[in-house]
Amino acid sequence: MRRVLSPDEVGNTAARFGEVIGHVTISETIRVGSEDYEILIEIPHENYVKSPIRVGDFIGIVTLTGYVVLGRITEIRRSHAAGVSGRTPIFNVPMDYTGLETPAVVLIEPLTECPIKDYEANNCDPSPVHSPIDPLSVAFRPSGDTIARLLALPSDGIIVGQLYSGGRAMDVDVKVPVHTLYEHVLIVGTTGSGKTTLLKNLALALINQVRESTVIALDLQGDYLHLVLPPDRDVKPRLFNPLSEVTIVVPITRAYLEEYNGRIRSFADEYVRVRTGDDEATLMDVNNPNLFGEAVAYALLREFVERSYGDARVSDVKPCFEVDGNNVRVRSINAAISVDNTSFRLNLVPGPCPSLTSIGNCRGYSNI
Repeated sequence: MRRVLSPDEVGNTAARFGEVIGHVTISETIRVGSEDYEILIEIPHENYVKSPIRVGDFIGIVTLTGYVVLGRITEIRRSHAAGVSGRTPIFNVPMDYTGLETPAVVLIEPLTECPIKDYEANNCDPSPVHSPIDPLSVAFRPSGDTIARLLALPSDGIIVGQLYSGGRAMDVDVKVPVHTLYEHVLIVGTTGSGKTTLLKNLALALINQVRESTVIALDLQGDYLHLVLPPDRDVKPRLFNPLSEVTIVVPITRAYLEEYNGRIRSFADEYVRVRTGDDEATLMDVNNPNLFGEAVAYALLREFVERSYGDARVSDVKPCFEVDGNNVRVRSINAAISVDNTSFRLNLVPGPCPSLTSIGNCRGYSNI
């Protein structure tokens, strides 16, 4: 025969799992069904004031039959004492706020359950709620550890964020086991639901937490260029630090050169004038392949930085290029970038393109 826990056992158990805030109501029939439920929790007014609740918050329940249940608030009901007593005046309603010192009643959506003995033995395998929830079962505000265990969140892995419920982030880390990242992962969500943010957090988490990890992003929209910058708003707590160095491969296609030809030439001319001290010199006047390579590398870097990071400062430019006679191939450009009080190293790698072998129109250089 199933043993029913005593009130002291239920209360003491709930206190170990979190902050006791109320009990399952005795004024309504409690229903737990596969498709329907009616689980009402009464929270005394002093607890309601001391520990505010919101729709979406998690609530735990210790049942009289020996289960710990995790649920989520879907509805909050408040009544005035005059309404409860049935003496609500039709006219001239008194502004009597003391009448609000009534219990808050919340409707709970059941999520998972686990036998108490298994939970306390660290052998909990949460399942959907099938057990009865009796009136006078004790309700508590669950700790982060209790929420994580009853949601079966992974305890090991890289942190990608924090659990979000009740309109706010909770002190519950959400982790992805590293071994799952050796498999295909599909992230699905509507527009604006946070798919890209999740992937960016995943990239930062891998780099911060997994030794010698390399993240490669095929970034057609430029979403990942800002991994080197802090969030555009103050996020507390900040889980991840921005990258201190990033390598970006930019495909230099004919369409790219046609679109940005004027800007590239302008930056290259600027570099040549500074290096030669001639205010009228242009890239077309350069006969030295090394100077030509430096100017083109600088121009490609400046064009990309201004288009991607806006009003950024470029310094300590270190171009890498090959000179073969009058032909120059830019391999990469490394530089320090400063923007929005943040500095990072950028390693820009121009992608392969037939017209990239050399740029210009002197001594056989290909045209932009």
